[in-house]
Amino acid sequence: MEKEIEMTKWEEEKEEEKNLTRSIYVNMEQSTKQHVKKNYAPSRGYGKIGIIIKICIEETTRISFIYFLLISIIEGVIDKEKEGTTLAPLIVLITVTCIKEWIEEYGRIKKEEEEIKEKVVIIKGESRRRIRIKDIKEGDMIELDENETVPCDCIILQGKVSIETTETNGRNELEKKEGIKIIQRMTEEEMRKEEMSFYIEEPKEKEEEFEGKVHIGKEEEKVGIKNFIRKGSIIRSEGRIIVLACYIGKETKSVMRKEKRRKKRSYIDNMKEYYIMIMIIICLIMGIISSELYKRWGEEKGGWYINYATKTRWRIFLERIYEYSGIIPISVIITIEIARSLQKRNIEIDEDMKNKKEK
Repeated sequence: MEKEIEMTKWEEEKEEEKNLTRSIYVNMEQSTKQHVKKNYAPSRGYGKIGIIIKICIEETTRISFIYFLLISIIEGVIDKEKEGTTLAPLIVLITVTCIKEWIEEYGRIKKEEEEIKEKVVIIKGESRRRIRIKDIKEGDMIELDENETVPCDCIILQGKVSIETTETNGRNELEKKEGIKIIQRMTEEEMRKEEMSFYIEEPKEKEEEFEGKVHIGKEEEKVGIKNFIRKGSIIRSEGRIIVLACYIGKETKSVMRKEKRRKKRSYIDNMKEYYIMIMIIICLIMGIISSELYKRWGEEKGGWYINYATKTRWRIFLERIYEYSGIIPISVIITIEIARSLQKRNIEIDEDMKNKKEK
């Protein structure tokens, strides 16, 4: 029985070793392999020009845009004199929406660029120097103080800390993390000179999963989620901690989660699209019924003193759809978009709406 338990433990250890495929070497001649060039990954994966294309694609695939575009085409087919009365407001709607979205996306990119230009303290042997966040490499030892934001996914080497994770998972609570026990016993001077080998798993998007181990001389210790802090977390406890950069740039958990997460639309957008779809279905049903009744009346009764012009069922149907298109007024949608833009701007400049820590 004991042999079976020993074999099971041995197999589990072997399985763990298979998962720990990455190596980080500290204070050793052997260099750490770099998997990412820079500690920077745009949150949306688009450049300043790319966001224009992205916004245009997103806006032109909305149900409301497709509906009003079809109404504009129908308008041009059945009545040349009224051509443009729907298309012009549609162009205004798309222009207003695209400008609003572009300002938001461009502001987000500018904020990210400013953040990566900030500097952090890197410890290498006996020396300490400040480098830009985007220049952090895997295996760098970083010194973090109270209220500093964690620049990449890290392993805590020394210190105990409480971190705020609002920016990473939306939960407004503090998490307690701690350094690795065998490193905690060392002084800072000893840690700077000690040769350490870390073996960690490949990056995963799951927040609460992390496995690894560290070898220091003949000693070995497992590294888990309690020793791991995510990019974007904020140090809220007093004193400083020393951490080791393990995943940077696009390999950080926050970026991996954003890449897989589809773009979320607001509640107003979803409800607007939902009700427009219902109104389109009602409009189509009314169009089919009324065009069929119109055709039958023309065939059976005809005109009283003026004969009706002969029309195909298809043209009659298009005319009815155009007549009923007014049940979805484009002016209301334009008003909603303009009002949302103004309200968002008012919230941004309202000092009372800001977090006290941000003031």
